[in-house]
Amino acid sequence: MNLTKSRVSSKIEALHIIIRLFLFIMLSNSAVYAQQYPKETVMSKVNYTPPKSLPTYLEPFQDENFNNTITRISDLSLFGGDVIGLVHSYSKRQAWNSDQSLISLSSSNILDGKTYKLLSNNNIGNLGWSNTNPLINYGTSVRSNFLKIYKLDPISFKNNLIFTKTFSNYNVLSHWTSETNLSTDDRYISLYGTRQSSGTDCWVVIYDIKNDLIVTETNIGTPLSNINWISMSQSGDYVLIQYNTRGGGKFEGTKSYDKKLNLLRHLTDINPHGDIGFDQNGKEVWVSNDDNYIRSITLEGNDKEIQYSYVSGGHVSCRNINRPGWAYINDHGDISQPQDYAAFREIFAVKLDEKVTGKVIVNRFSKTYAKTNKKYYHEPHASVSPDGTKLVFKSNMEIDEVEVQKHPFAWVVEFSQDSDVAVNIEVNAGEDQTICKDDEVTLKATGASTYEWSTGEKTQSITVSPNSTTTYTVTGKDDSGNSDTDEVKVTVQDLPTIDAGDDVEVCEDSSVQLTASGSGDFKWSTGETAKTITVKPDKTTTYTVTASNGTCSSSDEVTVTVSPRQTINAGSDKTIDLGESTTLSVSGTGSIKWSTGESTPDITVSPEQTTTYTVTVSQNGCESQDQVTVTVNANKVEVIADAGDNQTICEGETVTLTASGGTSYKWSNGSTSSSISVSPNTTTTYSVEVSEDGVSDTAEVTVNVNALPVANAGANKTIDQGESITLSASGGTRYIWNTGETTQNITVSPNQTKIYTVEVFNEGDCSDSDQVTVTVNIPQIIVNADAGDNQTICEGETVTLTASGGTSYKWSNGATSSSISVSPNTTTTYSVEVSKTAYRILQK
Repeated sequence: MNLTKSRVSSKIEALHIIIRLFLFIMLSNSAVYAQQYPKETVMSKVNYTPPKSLPTYLEPFQDENFNNTITRISDLSLFGGDVIGLVHSYSKRQAWNSDQSLISLSSSNILDGKTYKLLSNNNIGNLGWSNTNPLINYGTSVRSNFLKIYKLDPISFKNNLIFTKTFSNYNVLSHWTSETNLSTDDRYISLYGTRQSSGTDCWVVIYDIKNDLIVTETNIGTPLSNINWISMSQSGDYVLIQYNTRGGGKFEGTKSYDKKLNLLRHLTDINPHGDIGFDQNGKEVWVSNDDNYIRSITLEGNDKEIQYSYVSGGHVSCRNINRPGWAYINDHGDISQPQDYAAFREIFAVKLDEKVTGKVIVNRFSKTYAKTNKKYYHEPHASVSPDGTKLVFKSNMEIDEVEVQKHPFAWVVEFSQDSDVAVNIEVNAGEDQTICKDDEVTLKATGASTYEWSTGEKTQSITVSPNSTTTYTVTGKDDSGNSDTDEVKVTVQDLPTIDAGDDVEVCEDSSVQLTASGSGDFKWSTGETAKTITVKPDKTTTYTVTASNGTCSSSDEVTVTVSPRQTINAGSDKTIDLGESTTLSVSGTGSIKWSTGESTPDITVSPEQTTTYTVTVSQNGCESQDQVTVTVNANKVEVIADAGDNQTICEGETVTLTASGGTSYKWSNGSTSSSISVSPNTTTTYSVEVSEDGVSDTAEVTVNVNALPVANAGANKTIDQGESITLSASGGTRYIWNTGETTQNITVSPNQTKIYTVEVFNEGDCSDSDQVTVTVNIPQIIVNADAGDNQTICEGETVTLTASGGTSYKWSNGATSSSISVSPNTTTTYSVEVSKTAYRILQK
């Protein structure tokens, strides 16, 4: 059991304390702070006459309307020319240090806070003054990932580094702009930038400087380029983010969050100028400007937005941390478009009173005397001192030679403090506080110049952590030595008791009940408020339960350790015929138990019907189960596939394969008939799946393919008539000639040209054929036909005709002898074709 006690006061009670404190402070402006301010009034139109010439450096003059003192506090020759160091940084960046003894102008020039004389231009960096120590300042760079704290040497005005915090996981993490501030106790600072592992996403880090502790480290889920600024509130309880995009979406407008970056309230759809302060009731508010009015809205809760009509503004400053309840405004206006309302180009303070009914109460300080003509550095950007009696602002005083400068001059307007007014000092130690045991609280006295507490400390604020209820006394003195004493009581309340119970172990996918004991109201980290809750974590989880008595709370933790279940496997489902047996096997370690009662990894079963078997394996108290089904075929259908005998063919031939043994067939070539015709180029094995009633078998048949021989009958031959010649074939093992002979070589003696064909067979009995031509040369002879002389006979007589000149004869009457007898009735011409046969006699 892990027992941790968080001694944190209720947020609601803390807010009530703040409200009571500031209500008390607001009872009297002058008495509490020993300061005087311009009279409270309403806006009305006043005359305005800019100076005719540039007022002299460090020579005060009176504002013509409100009789307040204005002093030029920068100069070209002393400050290095037309440089940014001529002016302060911005409305929301405090120019004065905490005791108002020094002023910083745009990070380079240090001035005396009362005489405004230049003390140093050491260019000490981008100062952010401490709110509690006049010599401490904070620095971050736009492209850095570290926070540095410096202490200013009051003699040389050089910065000495006293603390560095580097955030190594970040590419960039800094305070960045002049629109962000620390909490007024210097404890919390908001940093933002990009992390090395998340590209361009914006990360927000809330850092507790006092305890060197990262309170929050959150990727807010939008690119850094979508962020205008991020700032802590004065109390340190809230964080404001203003996005660059207008609207009411998740990353649009202006929103308030708690320190854990939980969204509390969407403040506005727009992204106007504004600052974070307190209203007259002690509520922290966002004060911003619109075109025609100033608005304020609380950072938490559902309070209605307050609109302070009849006043307008360009920039807002709530740096008057010692005068809460007011917001300081400057309206820089547009000289090309004069407006009728009285606030045009004026610096004033607005009383943040939610009871405003139409007349807005203001303190009026001066006109801005600035012609901006939309030049950014010539806008007033008025920033108020911590006590609210002075403002530093920029102005060219409508002087021609100053208007052309890139940077105008810095000026201070202040309400004169009449020492005769505050003859009676009234010290206030603040409202009584209630804390939880072992907590600490900061007590802050007001109303004097110096303070001494009953603890011996001599600072305006002290931090105490009493073990029991204690009353603290503070004595304050003003500059004239007048003193007053006040007391503040710190009540210490005991913490409620809480016990979350013993840590437990459960198996994966199991639930468990957690029961807390103790006093007060309970709340678990799950959000449940019952003493007993049921949880089902998917991994080892620590649950926190908090007991609260309305003011103080205590927490305890209980860890539920989740043991994983092992993954087991009972094997694939099986199919057997009725009467057969099969073996089932499980993979896994531990204690085994089958639904048959057996406890071995392998079991043999012979079910009479389809059966599902369950196996349970236990390990470290956690059980895992799996199932396997054995399907029983009660009516066996026997299928014996037959693809037929193997076949042998010659290359290029086709053969028919026929399967049998079932009612359906599927060949490996995709055919689904029982017989297929194939003509493979090479020896190929074909398979066929034969099926019937869901039972199947497979058979194969091989078609052997023999290559064809290449027949060659030899080259063509030429012989003379009467000669013989031998023809020779090649390319195989067996030969058949068209002469009928079956030898490889044959002898032929053709009388005339003739073609001989041979068919050649190889050992596979595959054949090819070829031809050879034997050309016969026949000798030429001369034949002179002679049918004899013409004959004359009498009618009825016969005459013999004799031909010569050849060896064979053919008469026109068809006779083939050399002599014929004819007896024509009329004069007749007879023709004879005489031929002679040629041959050569071979001599031996």
